[in-house]
Amino acid sequence: MPETMSALVFEGPGQMAIKTRPRPRPAPGEVVVAISAAGVCGSELTSFTGHSLRRPPGRVFGHELSGTVAALGTDTPSRLLGERVAINPLRPCGRCATCASGHTNVCPNRTLLGLHIDGGFAEEVAVPASALRELGQLNDAGGALVEPLANAVHVVRLLPPVIGRDVLVLGAGAIGLCVLSVLRHAGAAEITMIDPVEARRDLAVVSGAGRALSPDESVEPELGEFDLVIDAAGVTDSRRDAITRCAAGGCIVLLGMHEAESVLPVNAAVSKEVRLQCSYAYTDADFDVAFGLLRDGLIPYEPWITDLPLADGQAAFEALVQRPGEVTKIILHP
Repeated sequence: MPETMSALVFEGPGQMAIKTRPRPRPAPGEVVVAISAAGVCGSELTSFTGHSLRRPPGRVFGHELSGTVAALGTDTPSRLLGERVAINPLRPCGRCATCASGHTNVCPNRTLLGLHIDGGFAEEVAVPASALRELGQLNDAGGALVEPLANAVHVVRLLPPVIGRDVLVLGAGAIGLCVLSVLRHAGAAEITMIDPVEARRDLAVVSGAGRALSPDESVEPELGEFDLVIDAAGVTDSRRDAITRCAAGGCIVLLGMHEAESVLPVNAAVSKEVRLQCSYAYTDADFDVAFGLLRDGLIPYEPWITDLPLADGQAAFEALVQRPGEVTKIILHP
């Protein structure tokens, strides 16, 4: 086995390049996974565009991952060798007060592949054996979608019961479509989505939205207000719309993080006694629920996917930023 491998490396805003990196070796309790599929996340796009400084130049992105176990460290089950797996990339410390309270998703000592340490936009990555979920009949793309779907599962957990209720989702990108799919499985009545891109609105309807409107169409008074509103876009306009469209006594969940700061109509939220809930990442339980939904064929994700080789990583990021109507979820393959 060669000592080096190819990886897609972030070199600064607007710049991704294939570089040679040392091939990982598993520590005790770890395995090396040969990556088969690696999804591009919206949070990575904010680093690529320079809107977020959370990922430093030189970092290998990639936390939506599936692959095959290629090597075992000590203290790992031998049966894992050769298994096809999805990877839970979020590692809470498990020791702090936050973890003890059950909020492992916001552990202050957590690490995330591709953010705090190098991730899976590479031929291989070393991860704890405990992070693996065996794919069985689920394909590689489905395995890479477990992580973003887990975010959507967490969102729906934070809402009041959705069975039989109408829900508004702002943003029909990949994470918005994940939220839509989990809401449908959870028993929501009609789901309305708002997105400025026509192709995304069309895909939302194909994926089960009752209606998908442009922001201009959504200003019509006939749209009304919603008890449950989810902002999956994370920009000022969508956050403002969430407050405007939420009914008195309703609940808003803010999920998107594309703009760090927004001026919002807080008085309107206060006067309607809106519950404003934020959602970040997911717990192990959320990850397992998402895995089960995909494994059981309950999420219609195939129309969302565009497959590209890892070598086209620069073009993939440019397409997601510049031509959102053409692509929704890009899966890179080393």
